[in-house]
Amino acid sequence: MGDGPGTPFPMCNATRQPDGRTMKRISFVTVVFVLIALAAPSRASELFPNSRFKLGYDGEYLFYDQPGLMHIKGFLHGGFGAWTGYFTDNHLMVGLEGSILNGVLRYKGSTASGDSVKFNTENVFAEGRVLVGKGFDCGGIGVTPFTGFGVRNWYNRLEFSPGYSRNITHYYLPLGVNVAVRLKNDWSVGASLEGDVLLSGSVKTELSDAIPGIENPHTHQKFGNGCGLRLGTFAEYDFGGFSFGVEPYFRYWHFAKTDTDDIINAGSTVTLYEPENDFYQYGLRTYIAF
Repeated sequence: MGDGPGTPFPMCNATRQPDGRTMKRISFVTVVFVLIALAAPSRASELFPNSRFKLGYDGEYLFYDQPGLMHIKGFLHGGFGAWTGYFTDNHLMVGLEGSILNGVLRYKGSTASGDSVKFNTENVFAEGRVLVGKGFDCGGIGVTPFTGFGVRNWYNRLEFSPGYSRNITHYYLPLGVNVAVRLKNDWSVGASLEGDVLLSGSVKTELSDAIPGIENPHTHQKFGNGCGLRLGTFAEYDFGGFSFGVEPYFRYWHFAKTDTDDIINAGSTVTLYEPENDFYQYGLRTYIAF
């Protein structure tokens, strides 16, 4: 969070946990994926399965950078679920994806007065996507261009006393292609390439947790003020009733500076914003598919 023309506001902790609405959403998504899995027949050997469910572990190394101001880095661990279905002879595709990761990351930066600070941060990172596309059989290679709608949320609690929390949400448009090959020895391999365009975003900062009486800033990001890239590969072995897979990936996001929010602190007006920033995510998923 910045104040004035580029001066970083001191980032510091709140003891607040994710609210009840967030936990209800997480529980709802989990139940939906489980119901889909129970209802879905196993089609692992098909190039364009009518219904296919994946469930597994998701771990990544996250590096978040506000150039020249601060960075946050470390490992996050959690789980993910995904369902994909191809319909009609034209192989029209619908997909659902969701993931939740959490962990302790390390903050390194400085306060507005120039003092260097290092401390831990508590984090919950959640993402959900709805995808639509069309599969093409290119000589035994399945190629599926797709688009859809995605939302990512980062709850970041800084453990620096007194401190505060941030809740950052982004809505985006994915545009990409998946490629998959079923090999004769029960193996499958594939890759994905995707570009993302920010539709809108917001940053809610609970500064009143650190500074009693101050207003909490709420800044926004407009359409096109962010873009992302996702790369992934997978290798999967079919055991008959289910498959086991490994999926390394890389994800990148760049976000421009948010708009400003004028808030009142001790009778004076302070202008705050979220500075330009970048996300680098290096991850690995392991899963079963059926």
